[in-house]
Amino acid sequence: MSPSAATERFTNRSYFVLSLPLLAAVEVLRVEQVVIVIDRFHIDFGAFCFTKRSGEPRRPGRPRGVVLGSLIADRRPQIQTAIELLSSMMSDGAMRPRTVEERAKFFKAFMDWADLNNHHACLSGGDATLAAFRGWAHHVHERLRRFEISPRTARLLQQLVCQFLELITGVAGLHRGVRLVSGVGQSFGTEPAPEYEFGKVVALSQALFDGLSELVLANKPFPFRLVLPSSLGWEENHLWCFPANQWCLAPQLQSDPADRRPSRYFGAYNYQQGRVSTVSEIVTRYRRAIPSSAERGLRQGQAVLDAANSNSRHKIRLQLAVLAQAAFFFLFLANTGCNLAVSREIETDGLVSPSVEKQSYRSIKFRAGGKEITVVIPIAFLPSLRRFMELRKFLLQDTPYPFLFFSVGNSRQRVPSGRINEAVLVKYFSELRRISPTIPVIMSREIRATVEDYYRRRHDGFVSSSILGRSEASTDRSYLAGSPLHHHSEVSDFLVAVSQRAREQKIVKTSAQLADANRLEEGGRCSLPDNPIPLAGGPAMADCRSGCIFCANRILVANEEDTRKIASAAFVMEQLIAGPQSEAQFRPQIQKCDEDLERISSFDGCAPMVKRVRLDVFENGNLTPYFADKYLMFLELGVLQ
Repeated sequence: MSPSAATERFTNRSYFVLSLPLLAAVEVLRVEQVVIVIDRFHIDFGAFCFTKRSGEPRRPGRPRGVVLGSLIADRRPQIQTAIELLSSMMSDGAMRPRTVEERAKFFKAFMDWADLNNHHACLSGGDATLAAFRGWAHHVHERLRRFEISPRTARLLQQLVCQFLELITGVAGLHRGVRLVSGVGQSFGTEPAPEYEFGKVVALSQALFDGLSELVLANKPFPFRLVLPSSLGWEENHLWCFPANQWCLAPQLQSDPADRRPSRYFGAYNYQQGRVSTVSEIVTRYRRAIPSSAERGLRQGQAVLDAANSNSRHKIRLQLAVLAQAAFFFLFLANTGCNLAVSREIETDGLVSPSVEKQSYRSIKFRAGGKEITVVIPIAFLPSLRRFMELRKFLLQDTPYPFLFFSVGNSRQRVPSGRINEAVLVKYFSELRRISPTIPVIMSREIRATVEDYYRRRHDGFVSSSILGRSEASTDRSYLAGSPLHHHSEVSDFLVAVSQRAREQKIVKTSAQLADANRLEEGGRCSLPDNPIPLAGGPAMADCRSGCIFCANRILVANEEDTRKIASAAFVMEQLIAGPQSEAQFRPQIQKCDEDLERISSFDGCAPMVKRVRLDVFENGNLTPYFADKYLMFLELGVLQ
């Protein structure tokens, strides 16, 4: 092996783990050895002092391999500044750990790209930093062009790295003259769940919480009859609960083949009738159908049943108590619209205020600059809250825990293992789908968006934002996607009105009847320019600049010229539809164009002409010159792909 090859070998180095935010007395002396941890996310920041770093996978918390000879001593203070900056974001900026973790990941992505592309002076400031950021911005654009990342991710990769570099190096205005990803095509926010589907999950969750909490707190015996909502569409709206890992069996699974081999206690229970099975019912499920094997299985099943009924803290009771907590957590988010980050921080002493009107919890919301907010509990939800407090006390026993919600470990004692997170909802919905496979999965952001949509449709933005504890601008940006069902319903009603009013617009056979009336690019002639009159009772305003389609002064001519204009307008607008907002803007006008073409078709001899022109426009792209220019312009601007 040559000496040069030996120097290129990745080697391990000494390291120490530093948790963020930093304590006041902590001073980092050897930055190149630091592995930082944000919440539970580890990232080797010390490796950035070296230009050659290994990309091999490693265990969490372990350092990356580096080429020791690639150390750049001048990077030490810059990396130390980066670590202190992330720490201050958590302590002074009151950012939640997940947000700071995202910034650290983006910085890592930038540093790895920079060193691979010989921008080793990227943190030194001046022209070197500017050149590195220009190259990074172009790299992100290329990844976006290849559809490797979404427009939102591309914007964050550019904007957050730009901000971070400016703070580390002190260089201002790195973005000037750099092509950044614009907001075109950005997400319209989190889409609310359909009301019926959301209500179905809420009803099932409430039934699970009520039933399972009664089973646990009242020490009800197994088999336990769990009543469920009629929306599931079953003949009998209940399930029987047994002390087994398969604690219930939905009706669609109860008709499995009789020769299916049971698990240890599964075959001992009749989930359909809520009792211990008989030998004749289960003997064929055992190998060779030996009755003695079935009898032994039934004895074991009965023994487990007796043990669970004599032990108020049997492992299955604890397992179902944890499931009841998950059901309540979903209900809590659905009734309050609470942010997941806020719900994790809510503290409680385990008591509920006797004053119904003033019942609330307080929490620190990291993304609101440390502002203390109040989560208001609806009065109708208070009985469930009080029941949950009893369930919480049952799970914790005498273990002190300051937060309202908690996760549990795999131990049978169910000791809290940390604060609750979204993984609880993931596991909860996997349990719900054992009951009803068609149940939609609705996670925390979608829950919040659905609650927001509910208040928005019944109140103004100020009211809904006040209830949800966020600014109106933040609500509009993140949660105002609108429900698809409401959107289609509203647009459908609008299109019905368009169809009804479209027939009130005048249409003539030949242009000779219009004398010198102005020709309109979207088809028709204007009988009274600069004097827009909306169609009587019409759903849209008339505007001489862009809204002639809905003007009463517009007169259509049943000829090929107007037919091609109308079809061309409809074609271009159809291409511009890219989401709910553009759908609401253009769909009524497209519908109006369709109505106009139908009316032209109704004239004698015009139907074949309309069919031919429409096909020529939509299949061959033969638009009028005006709309052809518009279409090319949208393509050049990147509005159309």
